[in-house]
Amino acid sequence: MEISEALLDRIGRLAQIELCPEERDALRRNLDNVTEWASVLQEVETHQIEPLITTACDQDVFAQDIDTVPLSHQRALQNAPDENTGYFRVPKVKS
Repeated sequence: MEISEALLDRIGRLAQIELCPEERDALRRNLDNVTEWASVLQEVETHQIEPLITTACDQDVFAQDIDTVPLSHQRALQNAPDENTGYFRVPKVKS
């Protein structure tokens, strides 16, 4: 796949970045490498290989849903670093 100037312009616009000429050349080289690698993958014979459904070895990865007695409000606050009128007290998040 040819990485054209128009495609580089579009990528820059979508990424909301401005590219200097040196960055454009480096990006074009990197994208050329990626597309070349992808074209090599297209040549791999995969017709007789079953599609992979999952990479997990375990079939049942979910814990059983066991009905248990929930923590009481008092027990939940027992190890709280700071508590105020029955609620966890945490530092303010400043942005």
